[in-house]
Amino acid sequence: MRLFHIYLQLILVIVLLTANESFSQEKEESTGPVEVEQYSDSNAAGDITYEKQKDLLAPYKYRRDKHGIIFSVGTEKYYPKNFLSLLDNVSIDKILKDEPINLFAIDIGYKYNFSLGSLALAYTFASGSGTGSFNNETRSIAFQRQTVSAGYYADNIFNEPWVVPYGTVGLSQFSLSEERYNATATLADDSAVTDPILSFKAGLLFQLNWIEAGIDSNTHAEGLRSSGLENTFLDVHFSWYQHIKDTFDINNPVQTADLDPDLNAEAQLGIGLKLEF
Repeated sequence: MRLFHIYLQLILVIVLLTANESFSQEKEESTGPVEVEQYSDSNAAGDITYEKQKDLLAPYKYRRDKHGIIFSVGTEKYYPKNFLSLLDNVSIDKILKDEPINLFAIDIGYKYNFSLGSLALAYTFASGSGTGSFNNETRSIAFQRQTVSAGYYADNIFNEPWVVPYGTVGLSQFSLSEERYNATATLADDSAVTDPILSFKAGLLFQLNWIEAGIDSNTHAEGLRSSGLENTFLDVHFSWYQHIKDTFDINNPVQTADLDPDLNAEAQLGIGLKLEF
């Protein structure tokens, strides 16, 4: 009987140790980086510092920090319908036959989170080209765009940012080059760099975290712990570009010869993948 009690005590000790280890492991998996807060106590000899772990399984609204980073890649349609060839003032409609140019865009920025949503400052680089023909000659037009923008994201309405309306305003500078050639040689080429152009963007972000959650509920927490990835979004937006100054006018070619080509564009569709860290 005494031996039975000894075995029983050993089993209880093993169960308690196993439960404690399991609890510690579960707690560790559901928490992340340690947040250190410091305050002064007049009754103490100095400052008191205590540590609090960030709950990686908490909803985004309560989990997110004040500062973040956004990064995105995507494609945008671009068609400046009033653009005239740098070489001979031929309309872009006659060269590209109403086919928009696909720009590949990369965007990186800083994000400040607060109770009403978030503000972001971002830099975007986009590049693309279009090829067409006119008078039995091949025409190639290439565009590169750099944009600095500020925007507002309504991403703190719900516990999770399932759908996030947003808008940005910025300044864009275009670099473009044009070439006219046939099967044997380049016939003519020219290039230009524009003054800053006003740019506007309005869109919706659709959170994709539910895909990870459907595969494995711990996947997002693991990603947040290892890389700091808060959210993955599908980004659908429209862009507008508007010149600040006057542009080249074919009806007044002499006085406007030194002005920028007309690159105004409206409601240009874009789609991409946006990551928030």
